Amino acid sequence: MGSARDEAIEALAALPGAVSSIDWSPGGEALGLNLTEGEGIAAGALLVDVASGVMLPVSQITTSLQAAPATSFLGWSYDGRRYARYDSGSGDTLDRRQIALVDVAKGTVAQIDGTGVLWSPTDDRLAVTDVQAPDPPSTAWLASSIDVINGDGSGRMEILPVEQHGITGFASAVAWSPDGRQLLVKPYTQPFRYLLYDVDAPEQAPQELGDAMKFSSGVWSPDGGTLVLERSAPPDVVLYLEVMSMTDGGARTISLGEWTRGAMFSPDGRLLSFLVSRAGSKSQELYVTDPADASAEPALIASADDVLTINQYGWSADGSYLAFVAWEQDRGCA
Repeated sequence: MGSARDEAIEALAALPGAVSSIDWSPGGEALGLNLTEGEGIAAGALLVDVASGVMLPVSQITTSLQAAPATSFLGWSYDGRRYARYDSGSGDTLDRRQIALVDVAKGTVAQIDGTGVLWSPTDDRLAVTDVQAPDPPSTAWLASSIDVINGDGSGRMEILPVEQHGITGFASAVAWSPDGRQLLVKPYTQPFRYLLYDVDAPEQAPQELGDAMKFSSGVWSPDGGTLVLERSAPPDVVLYLEVMSMTDGGARTISLGEWTRGAMFSPDGRLLSFLVSRAGSKSQELYVTDPADASAEPALIASADDVLTINQYGWSADGSYLAFVAWEQDRGCA
């Protein structure tokens, strides 16, 4: 008989619904999963205890807040004691925009308005994106703002209203600096660009960090010394990575295909992982490299020869494993 961990992996592989995203808890003891609808299973989210193999819908972790029909797992706090879920509602409640901040140990819930959250590494702040529906209501979302709130759900400070700095459309909180003092933001209005905010001085104009794309992103190294941004070099390269030093301003590029994206540092910051798509192919491959060594040859971890393509992925807490969502020809995501 296999271990509880092996049985949990087998149970996950057997789920009739497609796993669309995964999120390790910081301690590595649990996984947050988002599922698309499949035979015998509704779209929603699961919280998986890796040691025991127990899989529990996130809406059942606490009974102090009734879950809406559509529930999504939004992410863990850095200390692993809390997670956020989004209850989108349906029908007449579509504009509800409810986020629940769940304390797993206490079984308590703090409820806030919004559609997305990004935890600060210090856990004392969250960046909350709130997408506003137009008036009169319709199914088209028009604009979003970014607020910073306390980690317990109290307080609210607007740092990026949609009308600020000429921004009139969507905006997203991309990444916190490791010290929780700076927030990388990307407005979805042309020209697309990265903005770096000092959240301790919200009255100051943000620092401009150059061009972005509507679907590009960025990530900090654990020590805050390096920032990796996705940029574009049309017409041949849709996305490439720029590795920027936040101390001396130096930068280098990583580009292995038409798309080089999805950068993520290992927990100790010694490795940088990313996804690559070749021209004319929908397949994605997973690579790792040494971010400090410009001459290092990226190492291929998983390719289209193993599975049809790689989707979302994540590092385990100790940096020993990379878990990824693979698209297989006969059953979709797994």
